[in-house]
Amino acid sequence: MAYIKIVAIWAIGFSASAALSYSGGYADVVAAYRGASPSYLNELQVNDTHGYFKQYKSGNESVSLLEISGSYLRLIKPQIQVGGGVLLHSATGNSYNEFWGQGIYNMDSNLAHAFYGVAAVGMFNTVNNRGLNESKFGFYLGAGKRFPLWGNVNYAPELRLANRGDGNLNLDIYFIKLSVFWN
Repeated sequence: MAYIKIVAIWAIGFSASAALSYSGGYADVVAAYRGASPSYLNELQVNDTHGYFKQYKSGNESVSLLEISGSYLRLIKPQIQVGGGVLLHSATGNSYNEFWGQGIYNMDSNLAHAFYGVAAVGMFNTVNNRGLNESKFGFYLGAGKRFPLWGNVNYAPELRLANRGDGNLNLDIYFIKLSVFWN
């Protein structure tokens, strides 16, 4: 079993390396971003793990589920962005929304490849002891890194320590997160 895991990890690494070396490669993309001094004012972040619609049967009941999450940020000073986000969750018999304001400090003035720290406060969903959804005041602190993909699109994985108002600290890892910059 360990052999299969090692081969799978090697295959993923080899595939990523081959894809990045095709037509200029990752190093050229990074060099192009570093050579320029982008003045992006706006950023839209979309967490792909929170964007889906599905329908299925649960017993004799049809269930529809739609969940969308994203945030908007605006550069207010070099390296500092502020904005807000929303998560809309709608399911048959179970719906809730989350809203938050956030600030980001980028470790580099070139946002396209910056490490960053993020802090947010807002209204987050929790499930009470009766199994019902409640909106409660909460916060999260996190860190991430942007990796240029193409044009103004970046891959931006993020790690967060979150308290959604229920008194528990949760570790959230966002593996599939994209951001788009524009002026």
